[in-house]
Amino acid sequence: MSKIQIKISNAEAKKKIESQIRKAEDLFCKGEKELSSSSVEGTRARDNFKILYEQWEDFTCEILREIFVSSSYARKFVEVRSSEVEYVAPNWVPGIKYFLEKQIIPKKDYLGILIHNIDQFTKVIEEKNLSPLITLPDNNLDLPEKVTLAGLWKYVPVKFWLWFLGLSITILIVGITLGQISWVKEIFEK
Repeated sequence: MSKIQIKISNAEAKKKIESQIRKAEDLFCKGEKELSSSSVEGTRARDNFKILYEQWEDFTCEILREIFVSSSYARKFVEVRSSEVEYVAPNWVPGIKYFLEKQIIPKKDYLGILIHNIDQFTKVIEEKNLSPLITLPDNNLDLPEKVTLAGLWKYVPVKFWLWFLGLSITILIVGITLGQISWVKEIFEK
């Protein structure tokens, strides 16, 4: 598996990545609009934005897996975030501003780098696998004329015999137990 190979054409790959960049820009605008519409960031707005962000991130990862032969590009996309150090309290919860500045912008930049370099990737030529998933047994097998206990003992795995013995003992015990119930005795006495 080569890191410079893609599964689809360069033009298709570029179009799909550009689409995700546009979606990131739309998401960024929604976040800024949400921040500017209220002076205090609401929990509901933050939670809704987080869901939108996670959906965009997941969908973009799937698209990167569809495009590139190597899954390292999708993993790298998930890991990309701002390298700026931020000191936070133990009870800190990331808000919309965090997602905008520390997550969306670096991920959008990463996608831009991929588009810029997409022409360096080569499309993998997929070979059609014509071999069947199930192989049929040879017709040359010699089947025995008679099924004998010796033949079964020789060719049936021990695991099956242990299972069969356990099943037989279980059925015997259940039968004896049911035979001791009064209403079952009444049925058989009639």
